[in-house]
Amino acid sequence: MDRLDREFNLLAASAQRTARVQRDEVKRFLDATQRQSVASAKTATSVGRRDSPRRGAVLAKHLHGAYDALIAHVAQRIADYGTLPDAKSKVGALIEMRQMVVGARNLHRSLSWLDAAGNPPLDLGTRYLVDQITATLVVGHAEVTVVAATDRSYATVTNPLRPVFELSGATLPSSETIIVVFVPRREQRSGLLHPLIMHELGHAANKRHNLVARVLSTEPGRKELLAVMGEARKSAEASAKGEAGADELAAVAEDVAARFVAWIEEAICDAIAAHILGPTYLYSFMAIVGTSDIDAAGDEHPTTRQRIRLLLMQLDSLGWHDVLADAAPNIDEWFREAASNAPEHADPDVACCEAALARLYQEIVDVVVDHLDGLVFHASDFDPIREEIDGLLTLGIPPCQTVRRAPIGRAAIILGSWLFAVEAQGGDLDALAVAADVPELSRLLPKALQDAAMLEAWEAQS
Repeated sequence: MDRLDREFNLLAASAQRTARVQRDEVKRFLDATQRQSVASAKTATSVGRRDSPRRGAVLAKHLHGAYDALIAHVAQRIADYGTLPDAKSKVGALIEMRQMVVGARNLHRSLSWLDAAGNPPLDLGTRYLVDQITATLVVGHAEVTVVAATDRSYATVTNPLRPVFELSGATLPSSETIIVVFVPRREQRSGLLHPLIMHELGHAANKRHNLVARVLSTEPGRKELLAVMGEARKSAEASAKGEAGADELAAVAEDVAARFVAWIEEAICDAIAAHILGPTYLYSFMAIVGTSDIDAAGDEHPTTRQRIRLLLMQLDSLGWHDVLADAAPNIDEWFREAASNAPEHADPDVACCEAALARLYQEIVDVVVDHLDGLVFHASDFDPIREEIDGLLTLGIPPCQTVRRAPIGRAAIILGSWLFAVEAQGGDLDALAVAADVPELSRLLPKALQDAAMLEAWEAQS
């Protein structure tokens, strides 16, 4: 046995052990889930009800399967190694096995997802809302795990373990969907910022229902995509002064097209959150994103200025113009001034993508409204109960139902809480940054969301 053989065996043993140890952790979670299911069944027999499966059970099942797939893949590579003809082939196998060790160790971070499933960072009322919206946006059987993260801001992944399954040729059950939503650890108790989760769920909806493809399948969508690619080629050719080859120009066009497609997805997710939550989403968005350079464009995100512009157009079309202007005139004035300014971009590709995205405004809204199937928050839904929500909050009462004992919609509860907080913090632009810190709302908002969900469920059953 030579040096390469020994090193390969070391790496293979390390990869297998790493996966096995982590799989044992998952198995302990699954064993606890099964014991809980038995206990729930006994409880159901005695009191006539059955609890739902433990949160995180599907995630744990996927993790266990992923580790099985990883171990099987390593075993196959061990068998393949014995047939390799020369040192060069063995070096290639060594490199792959080293990558397998790194991959197995990186999977370790997913164990924290199970911790979050067992001890969710969000309050119960917000969890109810997230589950309900997920069922409407994505699919009814989806399992959502919200993780308080220290290494990222608001983000989401859908079926993140699929690539690991595919290592051994396995596939995820089509009837199971897991969504992991990340919120910043520092904001896990900031209820006024949790509306940003609805934007993240929009990404899961796109992955499941191909919303971007639906926009691009329209005649304007096809036209704008082709135009963006054509302009990118022209710009690249001009910059290269005719010295760029066809392959190079095609690669540039594909990169710009990928950016444009990503921007469409972001616009769709913004539109989903705005249509479900109204001005609440704009306030939450600006509290986090508005502190960055609003004219900076990224590969995945259009400029914040353009996103404000598109959001205001949508909110105005839903009747929110007067509510925004009346509730916080200084903030609304800043929003509209930011939206009306249009500085020129030095990068012609950014300018082209921005203009094309603006022209697809109606196609994006049409796809979103069709997908939401009536789950849209209009100003007319809020106006009759706005003062009542504010009055209840002023009295320190969770605003979950009207004086006529009708449940208050949860989108209205969150918006009313935002307006209450903005006024409490002075009503100017800086109020967006500190609205989530109004102390009484840390108790009233979660309680109102939880009670309103229960009232809605009781009303549906009556």
